[in-house]
Amino acid sequence: MTRTRTNCYACGVINLTIDELLLEIHEDGSSGSYSFTCPNCDTDASRPAGHRVIMVLLATGVEYVVVVDGITEDEIAAFVNGLESAKDPIRVINS
Repeated sequence: MTRTRTNCYACGVINLTIDELLLEIHEDGSSGSYSFTCPNCDTDASRPAGHRVIMVLLATGVEYVVVVDGITEDEIAAFVNGLESAKDPIRVINS
């Protein structure tokens, strides 16, 4: 099984299987992060991942998710419009 080496904040250098990693890729594809739980001390960790690291992890078969950052201008405009037109702004936030 394919293994990769990374660092745990508490234990130092550790080896993980690809099943022990989760890759999060930003929607532009140029950066992201990978996370894991250290098999030695159960510490949860997250590390930044640039394009090269993303490509290597994808090539080894690491599970990934694409993360969509932020909200759109249309969503902001709709929210502001709802606040301005509502008699009870809290009702808009809860809906």
